[in-house]
Amino acid sequence: MPSFRLARVQGIPIEIHVSWLVVFALVSITLSLGYFPLNYPGLTGLFYGLLGLVTTLLFFTCVLLHELSHSLVAREHNLRIMRITLFIFGGVAHMQGEPPSPRAEFRIAVAGPMASLLIALTFRLVQEVGRMAGLGVALEALSDYLYWVNLLLALVNLIPAFPLDGGRILRAFLWARTGSLLRATRWAGLLGRGFAQVMMVGGLALGLFGPRLNGLWLLSLGWFLFQAARGSEGQVEVAESLRGLSVADVMEVRFLSVRRELPLDRFVEEYLLRHGQETFPVVQDGSPMGVVGLEEVRRVRREEWSTTTVQVARRPLEPHQVVAPGLPALEAARRLGEGGGLLLVVSEGQLLGVVTGSGLQRLVEVRRQILSQR
Repeated sequence: MPSFRLARVQGIPIEIHVSWLVVFALVSITLSLGYFPLNYPGLTGLFYGLLGLVTTLLFFTCVLLHELSHSLVAREHNLRIMRITLFIFGGVAHMQGEPPSPRAEFRIAVAGPMASLLIALTFRLVQEVGRMAGLGVALEALSDYLYWVNLLLALVNLIPAFPLDGGRILRAFLWARTGSLLRATRWAGLLGRGFAQVMMVGGLALGLFGPRLNGLWLLSLGWFLFQAARGSEGQVEVAESLRGLSVADVMEVRFLSVRRELPLDRFVEEYLLRHGQETFPVVQDGSPMGVVGLEEVRRVRREEWSTTTVQVARRPLEPHQVVAPGLPALEAARRLGEGGGLLLVVSEGQLLGVVTGSGLQRLVEVRRQILSQR
């Protein structure tokens, strides 16, 4: 599902996933129709509605501040923050790469819970000051709720289940003890996946024998944590497998390219139907002009294949598709992950090789198995 840009804070793009709208509505309705009328009776429906809306907005502002805390500390350690996304399970800061050291990992991970604890204490102070000054029930109700929810946000994130903040703190400790980010990630990820599985089992039991909505929510959250833990482990394994390698080390030099004047019917017969290669660079005098494959062929009517050249049907090269031999292999993997397709390795205008997702995946798998024996 898509996300849309909300703003930029400290140069960091803030995005809202469409799933966030669902949880925003649920929290606002629950507060307006349930929590506030039950705990602060005797007020009007309009008052409860406005109070619920304002409290929900402040709650997600607190979630954003939690993620911003991670992001700002990460930038101190030269990690690039791609964006922060608010979604159905809260928020996530998308960082490019891994922390450079266990100390950096600890500082980045602990920043979020510490920010949430500070926000919780601030709302408790506001609640007490408002009560003594007689500023009204609205401020007391809002402050009390945001105190408890931020306290809970901090404590839940401190659970040592990777990739929660507590799991990242645990990974920092294991990293410092073992000297291996890969080994520390595997141990932290194992605990994180185990915790997620317990959550899913608990959610299933709750759905069968208790409040079904709570059970479904717990099951969904457990599934999300399980997938996040497995995905984070995979990212670290890729990073460790490609550490120290350049594009020149991982590119494929045995590949087929096609001349730009080749008709599509001959391209289909002589290349697509006879070779396992999916996409072919289109070249002129060794210089890449674009790429062509089954997708581009299907855009041309069958009766026009004989009169249409691959130069006409080709897909123009995107800037991210052309890479230098000295580019780090991990950056090539990132570009493939974002754009798909293949990368063309070019030096002085000449095509030297290609980097494909399948080829890189095979290399990573072999290196991963070798590294796991160390």
